[in-house]
Amino acid sequence: MSYLASLRTKLPATMNPGRALICVLAILLLAGLGWWLWPLGSGSGATQARVQPSALRPVAQRVATGPPTPKLKITDVRQTGQIVEIKGTAECDAAVMINGEHVPLIFENCGFKHFLVLPEGPSTVAVTAQGPAGGVNTQLLRVTVE
Repeated sequence: MSYLASLRTKLPATMNPGRALICVLAILLLAGLGWWLWPLGSGSGATQARVQPSALRPVAQRVATGPPTPKLKITDVRQTGQIVEIKGTAECDAAVMINGEHVPLIFENCGFKHFLVLPEGPSTVAVTAQGPAGGVNTQLLRVTVE
């Protein structure tokens, strides 16, 4: 008689064999999860206090560093009346927005040019580049229209 067959004969009459199998699988799953989450390494308490490797440490380090920030460079800001011209360059795979409006990278070296009509007085213009990995680089420009 196999081991599983002997366990079936020992089960109470009220317990369903399918339910027992689910209980055994749940216990094995919890034991495996506990083993995976438990910090690795052995030794004295002083050694563990200094370095305590864990299976989760690489994931936490990746999240803490964040995605890379794309390059964004404003090369020229010109004002003619209420019209402001903004020129610059960004990484070729980045999405560039000026005050929330998408700006295409159509010039050489992934350059852009954008015109804004601003009201009289001081204004803040936000130029943002977002990389494909999610990193964001925002530069704020203070422009005063007289």
